[in-house]
Amino acid sequence: MAESTNAAATPKTPDNGGNGGNGGNGGENGAKKPDVAALVSAGLFWGVILLVFAWNYLGVGDPELEIVVAASPSDTDADGAIDSWSLTGHVLYDDDFVPGIGVWAVAIDQQGNRKSSGKSLTDASGMFDLASIPNSLSGQPNQSIVEIDVYARGEVQVTDGDEVQPLEVGPATARVGVGTGQSYRIISLPGRELLVIGLLFAVSVAFALVPIPENDRTRAWLVAKYLSSVVFAFLLTGFMVLYISLGLRHINQTASNVDNEILSLGVANVFRGSYVEDVQEEWLISLTSPSFAQTSDVDPEALPGGAPPEETDDAGLERGLGAPLWVVLVAVIGSALFTISIVLVGTKEAVLKLEHEEIRKRIQNVVLHQFYILFAPIGAIFVYQLLVIAGAASQAVSVAVTAMAAGIALNVLLKKAEETVSSLISNSQAKDASADPA
Repeated sequence: MAESTNAAATPKTPDNGGNGGNGGNGGENGAKKPDVAALVSAGLFWGVILLVFAWNYLGVGDPELEIVVAASPSDTDADGAIDSWSLTGHVLYDDDFVPGIGVWAVAIDQQGNRKSSGKSLTDASGMFDLASIPNSLSGQPNQSIVEIDVYARGEVQVTDGDEVQPLEVGPATARVGVGTGQSYRIISLPGRELLVIGLLFAVSVAFALVPIPENDRTRAWLVAKYLSSVVFAFLLTGFMVLYISLGLRHINQTASNVDNEILSLGVANVFRGSYVEDVQEEWLISLTSPSFAQTSDVDPEALPGGAPPEETDDAGLERGLGAPLWVVLVAVIGSALFTISIVLVGTKEAVLKLEHEEIRKRIQNVVLHQFYILFAPIGAIFVYQLLVIAGAASQAVSVAVTAMAAGIALNVLLKKAEETVSSLISNSQAKDASADPA
């Protein structure tokens, strides 16, 4: 009986263990807290991504007007010089001519002065006519206008089923180049696009810097950080290539192609020129002022003996810190390819099987290459100028191959800059010491 009593009492022991199991359940419940935090972090992460996309593409796909316009001199003086211009053209929407759309023009001269014409409406056939646009806005004949911007905005009648409804369309712009001479035009930096790039990069770095305590969930959190870094890297890569490509397209479409045209970005200038011989002029971006903007025409008859100025072998070449725009694009693509390559190489071994430090190393590499993508345009300018100094910038293939690694070359350039600064400081201190009479 005692044995049976003991046997009956035996099952009670697991019950006590069961209480411990309840404690284990409590431990499991406590372990679920990181899962909740993971869900919240994932929600915030993808919420930021969706906000970035929604805000960046807000308005994309909206209806746009198309302006087809041509400029012609409408009045000349006794010497045959142009006094005014007239514009004629059509406004189209979805390949149809649009009546009743407001159209106006803004003339811009060599000094950046601007003047608007009156607003007129397109007729029943969608045609407009803007006349008496002055050739000189300042009254000085040697400062003529170099381009005319034409704007259109209004309502379009759109058929929706059996109903015809008015649709407000945003302003459209067309540019007409007129005259000759130097044109200086300010291009506003795209704030929304820059904010998108900065936001992607900042969130990626911030996410990678979030500390993770060492526990049984560390590996899962590190894998989540790594995958997030990869997603951000691909997004940053795509947006950088997209925006630079759209920038090149915008410049080619809006440039007036007048002599010595300068497009100012505030922090840099874009203009046509060449840094090396035997290379045709192309669009350059420079952190310094163009050399042609600092030169003036010299009348050979005003020189002693009427002799023209001597021409040097490098006459007409640009001097400054800049590079062709296509080199900047290639540099960004090259940095992006490096980032994609390290991600693809990492697929050979499952991330879940890696040690914690190895996962952290992968995250560091992905974020580091995002730095390279972001600053690849600056690296492209320095690398291109080094090729110019070395006399190797005349071959487009050599330049393209070198530019592919311009982002990674930033580390080498920074080390060289550090050595140069250290040398300058040491020489300065040595000179001060030798000049000290004490």
